[in-house]
Amino acid sequence: MLEMVDIAFMIVGITSIGLSLYLLIIMKDFRTLFIWGVSLAMVEVSLAWMEHDIKWHIVAMMIFFLFVLVIMLVKIKRRIKVLLKRIAQIEEEEKKEKEREARKEKIRTGAAEMAELYRTDPELKELNEFVGDYRDNDSV
Repeated sequence: MLEMVDIAFMIVGITSIGLSLYLLIIMKDFRTLFIWGVSLAMVEVSLAWMEHDIKWHIVAMMIFFLFVLVIMLVKIKRRIKVLLKRIAQIEEEEKKEKEREARKEKIRTGAAEMAELYRTDPELKELNEFVGDYRDNDSV
């Protein structure tokens, strides 16, 4: 009959296999999942063939679980780096767009001020008439 310690080890082993499968499926890393599954099955079969105690099976499962955790941490770190680069690019594009909009706004305000000056300032009006505002008085 199995002792309580052996049952606890079995629960830990089954849980670690389930968590490993879950992590690999979530990350959609099917190649690693296949390699991991085949390797785990080979280790468990060899341990059973050599008639080792159940504790050794659980230790082997835990090693594979730690392997999956390390792989997931590396993949998550890579994804975070890619996301940080993309965020930096987006911020840079937004900064350039704001600068461009600020320049356009300065041009609009300057043009509006000059238009108002051309309408109200008599000297500019005379200069404007002299330079290019030719009016045909005969047709009026």
